[in-house]
Amino acid sequence: MPRDDQNSVHGGDALVISKTREHLLRHGIELNITFSHSLPKSYSADIVYLTFLHQVASVKKSLDWARQKQVPVMISPLFEDQLHLWFQWAMRKPTIWLRLSRIIGSIITRNIYLAWHKRRIRNSEVWKIQRELLMQMFLVPNSYFELNHLKYWFDLPSPRYSIVPLGIDPSVFMKRKITTSLPELDGLTGYVLEVGRLEERKNQLGLIHALNNIDIPILLLGKVVPTEKYYFELCKQAATKRGNVHFVDFIPEDMLPEVYSQAAVHVLPSWSERPGLVTLEAAACGCKVVSTCYSPIPEYLGDDAWYCRPEYSHTIRNAVSLAISSAHPTNLDNRVRKTFTWENTAFGLRKVILELVP
Repeated sequence: MPRDDQNSVHGGDALVISKTREHLLRHGIELNITFSHSLPKSYSADIVYLTFLHQVASVKKSLDWARQKQVPVMISPLFEDQLHLWFQWAMRKPTIWLRLSRIIGSIITRNIYLAWHKRRIRNSEVWKIQRELLMQMFLVPNSYFELNHLKYWFDLPSPRYSIVPLGIDPSVFMKRKITTSLPELDGLTGYVLEVGRLEERKNQLGLIHALNNIDIPILLLGKVVPTEKYYFELCKQAATKRGNVHFVDFIPEDMLPEVYSQAAVHVLPSWSERPGLVTLEAAACGCKVVSTCYSPIPEYLGDDAWYCRPEYSHTIRNAVSLAISSAHPTNLDNRVRKTFTWENTAFGLRKVILELVP
């Protein structure tokens, strides 16, 4: 059961549910996609599977329906907080946080801000409802990173859970010889690539600034989020000032391997990711990858990737430079295509379902 606005606001959770539905069917499990607002009393199911948490009214309605039907509920929430990004916003204005950072430094101020905001959120009704709902469901996080974040954020003492990593389609994402010249690339090769929706959370602007003094093309591939057109304008201004920055809003999925294969490195310096499937796609295509540290990717790829902190430009710049100058990680592409697949994700979910359904 996806969030109620999935068809109008696309995201990684929509991809997760469509891909797992396709592969669960191969294991004899039918995943019917419906929404909480359209759940009739006559509807039947053996288990409810949720892929969102922030729409608390919808989650509660789904849980109430499951309770009436006496069926279990599991959830893969892909839950993220935006505190690190919010802190950056606070530092742009003449607030107490900006004044405090000038006195005691940005690192200590950041830690104080994060602790303060967490306590503040815990007093909200939404947080209390979310916590209560989570305690009634079986958690299916995609990593220990996500599990530990849920436990920390919601003070979950001993949740029931099973880790099920997410994946990619290995038949699509593989290293590919360059056989065509995509007009969208305009003959570009050896560029720094970032694939993802053009929005502040993805930190494309931070990438442009970080590489101001590095003479290499930057390719930003992704649609502009309608509510963040202002951010696109900032990116365009920074791109004009730097030069050699290229924007492409869409390329068909089957052509993405060619885009990854021609890149010197794929960079995802986001403020948060769960886990950032484009990083796995790029790695499967033989592309070196740099990921935000606020992501489960270290669990997936370990030392075969390079990492950065979005709040510090020099860490993005250093990670990109180190990745470009280093040898390709041995056999990473094959490992990703073998280990992190939608087939394996579906198999993990199937195991959980068979344990929960009487």
